Amino acid sequence: MEYLKNFKIFEAKIVTVEDWAGAWQDLPEWKLLRLMGFEIYDTNFKGTLTIHSPYSGVKLRITSAGYVRTSSQGYVYQYQLKNPMPKMLGYVITRFIKKGITLISTEDLDSLMKNNPEMIKYLAELPKIRQDVLDRTGINDSLGDLYKKYNLTPSTVKWLDKSSKKSWKINETTEKIDVLGSFEAEGTNLGFRGVKFGEILYDFEVMGIGLTSLEGSPEKVGGSFRLYGNDKLTSLKGGPLDVGREFLCTGSNLYSLEGSPLRVGGRFLIGGSKLTSLFGAPLEIGGTFAYAPDLPKKMDTFEIKKWNFKGWLEGLSVHPNLFGPFILDRVQNIDVKYLTPEAMILLKKNYPEAFDAVSKRVGDSASTLADLGELGF
Repeated sequence: MEYLKNFKIFEAKIVTVEDWAGAWQDLPEWKLLRLMGFEIYDTNFKGTLTIHSPYSGVKLRITSAGYVRTSSQGYVYQYQLKNPMPKMLGYVITRFIKKGITLISTEDLDSLMKNNPEMIKYLAELPKIRQDVLDRTGINDSLGDLYKKYNLTPSTVKWLDKSSKKSWKINETTEKIDVLGSFEAEGTNLGFRGVKFGEILYDFEVMGIGLTSLEGSPEKVGGSFRLYGNDKLTSLKGGPLDVGREFLCTGSNLYSLEGSPLRVGGRFLIGGSKLTSLFGAPLEIGGTFAYAPDLPKKMDTFEIKKWNFKGWLEGLSVHPNLFGPFILDRVQNIDVKYLTPEAMILLKKNYPEAFDAVSKRVGDSASTLADLGELGF
């Protein structure tokens, strides 16, 4: 009996939508969806809400994890910050507003908008209906005025909404666009559309949007900063100063690293470019440094595990024309603990100018160390 363990009794708890979403049926977003013909289909023991309308074609499941899912498409949207319900219902509104708006009477639409003037934003894709509501109700379109102040056209606002899943906002202190989530855009060939970004909470990723310059890029990215397929981009000037995780640029035509972030927390990868200089490289790279001048062919691709003198010596043996001048420029700041016999012979063989500079700094011991390296010490 002494070996028997006590059993813990677990109490099953049924989670309701109200547990995590509060009084969600009082939200103006749900009231608008009701006018658009949406009804509650069911809720389950996990607190998932399922809604549908006669014209949506799918049942939409809204979960406490911030997901909007459908049975046919799976995951379609996620909003990860606190109090996600307004944003998730807002996503459903924007997806079906063009179909649902025809079911709403003028009186009901005007009444809802007059009592909740911030809801006018959902009519952005229906400019005539939006203007008619503004004319009839006389409500103050403060958000529209704010967009005009910052030269944000309806198409730009739509692009920001789509690319950030509506997690962007205007920072009136910096006069830039901050994103409280991730930003992903591709295939527009319009660059950043005149938008100047500030801080991005998570990832910033753009593919084939026709960038010729990084002017307007976010100043700080909490996650990763990734650029793909912008073949007219020749410089990193104007890019972010601080990247929390990975910095990746492929499919561009860079010749130098001037304009790189000061700090990259993770991997730093340049692919598909023909670098002629490493000047301007980040001061700090937390992960690996990778360079793939011919990314599809994997030719001359190499990776350095540590961004320090030891790592630069690895690069020196592969690309002396890049790493030689780079090391030479940093001779005065090199920690003498790295000046091993192996390091000195690598310098002497691959870039004599750097070896001579080190010799002037440390004296006759440089030649002695190189000789030891030649002997395999």
